[in-house]
Amino acid sequence: MQFKFGASLVCDDLAKLPGWVRTVEDSGFDVIGLTDSPTLYPETYVSGVIVAQNISRVRFGPRVTNPITRHPMVAASAIGALDGLSDGRALFGIGAGDSAAHTAGARPAPARSSSAVSLSKPPTRWRGWRRRACWCWRSAAPGSHAAC
Repeated sequence: MQFKFGASLVCDDLAKLPGWVRTVEDSGFDVIGLTDSPTLYPETYVSGVIVAQNISRVRFGPRVTNPITRHPMVAASAIGALDGLSDGRALFGIGAGDSAAHTAGARPAPARSSSAVSLSKPPTRWRGWRRRACWCWRSAAPGSHAAC
């Protein structure tokens, strides 16, 4: 079994981000997770552009985006652009959106219970979100276009 290691970066100063991500890559990490809480931190997709332009090996993306504060078409388009800019290294994670939702005055995406979301039977909102994001990519893989 081969382990991969990631670093989650919480960066509120975009001027520092290039140095941080180069340090992460130079230290041998495999993945960089970016915060997606727009009322707390700089825009995750702007951070993603900075990451794409400053590293060459590490995969990266929002840790995690959510169906409450992000429209699926906009998020799919943004991650597709990052994937193209980074030669296919962008990751796309979807979660409940705790901090993003709470700070926007909303509730996180509901799971069927307080337990983890089942990937085989995700809540309706998540299925719809995934379906709309995939519709945006239906003509090609996410990395082959810059916008939907």
